[in-house]
Amino acid sequence: MSRPESAEDDRSLELVPSARAPWWRRMLVALLVGAPALVLLVADFAGVVDPDGQPGALPGWTGAAMCAIWITLLARAILPLARIAARLEAFAATLAWTMLVLGLHLPLPWLVVAPLAGAVVMVLRRPVRRTVAPRDRVERDLDVAGAVAFSETSADPTRAVLIALGCVGFAAIGVVTAVTSGPMGWWYLLAAAVWFTGAVPWMLRVTLDRAGLAVRTLLLPGALVRVPLADIDDVEAGTVRPRRWGGTGCVVDGGVTSVLRAEGGAVLVTRRDGSQVVVNVDRPDEAVATFAAPRASGGA
Repeated sequence: MSRPESAEDDRSLELVPSARAPWWRRMLVALLVGAPALVLLVADFAGVVDPDGQPGALPGWTGAAMCAIWITLLARAILPLARIAARLEAFAATLAWTMLVLGLHLPLPWLVVAPLAGAVVMVLRRPVRRTVAPRDRVERDLDVAGAVAFSETSADPTRAVLIALGCVGFAAIGVVTAVTSGPMGWWYLLAAAVWFTGAVPWMLRVTLDRAGLAVRTLLLPGALVRVPLADIDDVEAGTVRPRRWGGTGCVVDGGVTSVLRAEGGAVLVTRRDGSQVVVNVDRPDEAVATFAAPRASGGA
């Protein structure tokens, strides 16, 4: 049975991901990337990593392992990196385990563990397609007669400026620290890059037209996400809770790409290969209504 077609029902429909990686995969990737850094931190404070150094000084081995965590965060938060996110996370895991072996002064044959960890991450990060059965829905014919079916710009300059100021602050601290104290400055520069992604969902332009879906930020040139018309299988309107999609901001997880700023209205685009793109819009019903015309089931 198809879902009701009323605008009220569409607004109350919560959109849920069907292509997100299972929780156990995400947990294993997090452990493979993060566990070496945690072990090195404990060993550093215990004086094992650098017996002659000051405990808690974060020597090179520990700092490099921590950078592996930042690489993973950047790969998941910056959409242009999404195409190589699996390889970046595999590299991060390899780097982290290499630093663990070297930092703990283990025999060199133990280095074989590092590429094995990277290979496991590559397997775990394989795209997921339709992990749950798709919901019954009204079939829709794409309406491509108009030059532009739907376009919406959502901007919260105040919030975006505050986030941008935080980004500039982290970057400034990073530059000063890098010049005066050395490698620790890179931590702040990486934090600035991750922090900047928080401003993206608050300055967006979403377009659904005969070219397909395009999600752009007013802060950067080019499109964050682009789905050609030929790749679109379905467009749905509803509400979202960011925690079910990996959180707010720009998140790439398995076969799901989300650009969400808060709980509320959103448009969900499902590709023909089962992967999904979800983005906040203030008028989701209008977006779907103008882009896709309902087709009655059974010739109704």
